[in-house]
Amino acid sequence: MNSSSLSACHFEGNGDLYGLGVRTGLYTQWAATLITTVADPHAENVVMVLNMLIQTALLLGLVILSARHEASVLDPVITFWLLFGALSNLTGDGVHILDHPTGSYRLILYAAVAMYYIWFWFTGWMGMLDPDCDPTVFFGNVNIRGRYSIFAQAMSILGLVVCITLAIWRPLRDKVRGLEGRKCQDDRVEEELGGDADDPQDNARQKEDVPVVVPEAIELAGAEDLARERGGENESPTRRPEGGNTTSTAELDEVPVIRGGYSWHVPWIMDSDRMDDLEVMLDRFSWEGKWGNVNPYFLCLSVMNIALSIAAVEYLIKANNIAGANDVDSVGQLIALVSGAFSLIFG
Repeated sequence: MNSSSLSACHFEGNGDLYGLGVRTGLYTQWAATLITTVADPHAENVVMVLNMLIQTALLLGLVILSARHEASVLDPVITFWLLFGALSNLTGDGVHILDHPTGSYRLILYAAVAMYYIWFWFTGWMGMLDPDCDPTVFFGNVNIRGRYSIFAQAMSILGLVVCITLAIWRPLRDKVRGLEGRKCQDDRVEEELGGDADDPQDNARQKEDVPVVVPEAIELAGAEDLARERGGENESPTRRPEGGNTTSTAELDEVPVIRGGYSWHVPWIMDSDRMDDLEVMLDRFSWEGKWGNVNPYFLCLSVMNIALSIAAVEYLIKANNIAGANDVDSVGQLIALVSGAFSLIFG
């Protein structure tokens, strides 16, 4: 932004969107979410819910202000980074898409965020912009009239595509795994009992003898080979007891599970009655037996995301000389501030 444009512009900060209390509360929540995910993954959902409540309030406030034509062009730009920084808990097995109500809601929330910013970057910002102003929207005094708006349009569309893809991918993956599990079961019927997997009579006769392979159990693929490599050719995670018709699982101190390209060692003792208890099994994942289900790459990405978001918000406020952005003078700011402190202390 040049000096003539800067002198013609006056941006009054919106304390309820990015005031000091809101910013401090959100920064604290991000740190709390990251720490909780690493130290106590079981409590992550509690902190995540608090985080999403503030995000939802920010998005709704932004939509209302935009509909009333009361938002400045910088309000959505700065608020975006406050919403983007909330991705600080991508440290476990992704974002827990559809595994939990919080994951499903977060997917819907980010889809709504993407749709708002598609509108904003294609048409919305033009109606909010003062013709005499060229506000800075990114590091290096990049103004909104340049190529950055085209880049932001592409990123907004990409964000919506990612949300839709994730919503479709999980049910489709489960369906494919179900087919694979059924095929695996049929192959075991034919191999172990000498029957024809396509023969209804053989299937009826053998149903009681062969355990059901749940779709998610396909994630244990490769565990048998790894167990043999560790313990000898005769060892296997599953073996049939002599003189019995039912299949049980051998007791193992650790079952190596291939998940996400890593060898996750699960301290687990399974039997036929607990083969479908995958929630318990997933809760016992450990990385190096120390940090729960923390993916090191997601951990680094989360830290970088937090640092980038904080730096971007503070830079935009300073570069555009936004007035009142460092005041704590509204109830909305106090709510975010207290929520962030609560997340950090009790999370």
